[in-house]
Amino acid sequence: MKPKVCLIKVTLVCLIGTLQNARTWDKPKACIRVNGTALHFRIDSGADVTIISHDDFKRLPITCLSKSELSLLGPEKRPLDVMGKMNSTLSYSDTDIVQDVYVSRSLTQPHLGWPAIKRMGLFSHLSNVEVVERYRLMFPALFIGLGKLEQECHIELTPDAQPHCLYALRSVQLPLQETVNAELQRLQDEGVK
Repeated sequence: MKPKVCLIKVTLVCLIGTLQNARTWDKPKACIRVNGTALHFRIDSGADVTIISHDDFKRLPITCLSKSELSLLGPEKRPLDVMGKMNSTLSYSDTDIVQDVYVSRSLTQPHLGWPAIKRMGLFSHLSNVEVVERYRLMFPALFIGLGKLEQECHIELTPDAQPHCLYALRSVQLPLQETVNAELQRLQDEGVK
């Protein structure tokens, strides 16, 4: 039987979705203490779990790994070499949480997954309706029609620019799927390709 991609906590496969070639300023980071040791995590809202590299694991106080019941997938759904997991205390500012942290030989940078991001308050949720309405009142011309450019634009790249495409699909959280599908349909109806 083929495992399913993680949509809820009880599934067997989880994604660690990262853009390998994203610029440094595109990658939000946070210094999180794992069992008292500070590590610089990539805040990865597309990751289903928190995971660290083997090198980071070696920096931690003596910690035992238990066998992982999950198969972890990285970008392009490539399997990660998971050594195991450990139940850890993650600390950020005045917030401490306890959760499983996975260890992989495949990573070079630790990734803070969505459950930890949410529990530690690193994600602030704004009401979409309030934000849109506020900006709609401030800039009414921006909210009329599709907003296509009336003329061609020229984008200059550096001579050494290389095209890159990464097919790492991000899963849409179940409660948002209907809203996202409706918005995608609206954009298609307006001619966005």
